[in-house]
Amino acid sequence: MSLLQFEPWIGENYNTSKEKILIIGDSHYWPYIGHKITYDKNFTKNIVSDNKSINAKFFKNLSKLFGKENFNEVRDNIAFANAVQEFLLNSNDKLTTQQLNSTAYSIQDYIKLTSPNKVIVLSFRIWQHLFNKKKNWGNYKQDITGANKKTTIWELYPSQETKCLAIGLYHPSYQHWKLDDWKPILDDFLNNY
Repeated sequence: MSLLQFEPWIGENYNTSKEKILIIGDSHYWPYIGHKITYDKNFTKNIVSDNKSINAKFFKNLSKLFGKENFNEVRDNIAFANAVQEFLLNSNDKLTTQQLNSTAYSIQDYIKLTSPNKVIVLSFRIWQHLFNKKKNWGNYKQDITGANKKTTIWELYPSQETKCLAIGLYHPSYQHWKLDDWKPILDDFLNNY
C-alpha cells in the first residue's frame, strides 16, 4: 500500500523515452504561511507544469545539469517527485529521523510507479541517510567521481519487476552547489552506466 501524499510528475514523452529518468527532489514547501496545511495529490504536478514555478533556482540549475537553458526542455522527458511526503515551512527545516527513514518508502513507491532506468536523487541529506548501508531493495555498485565531488551508484530493485541504477547529488538550490562539480558526474552516470 502506497503512502504517497504527492503523485509524481510524468512528462508526456517519459514512457517512450529510451532512457527513463526519475528525478527525486527533497521536499515541498508550504506556500501559504499562516494557513492550515492541506494536501493535494496533484501538488507536484501543478508545480512542475507551472511556467512561473519552473523559474525557481532549483529548476534553472536542474536544467543546466542536463545541458539545457530552461526546464521546458527537460520536463516532458522525465518523471519528477519529492521524497519527503509532508510540507516543510522553509529550506532550512531539519528533517527528523522519522522523516528521513520514511523517504525509503516514498522512493521505492515512486520507482514502482514510474519504472525508470535511472534515478537521480537531488538531496544529499536523503542520499547519505539512506544509501550508506546495505538494504533489502538495493546494493551499492560503485563510487563515481568528478573533478571536485564524489558520490555512489546503487542498483535498486524495490520489486521483482523493477530494477534501476541510482545516484545522489547535491540539491541544485543548495548555496554551495556548483554546476562544474556535478554535471561531469551526472554526464558520466547517464552516458556510461
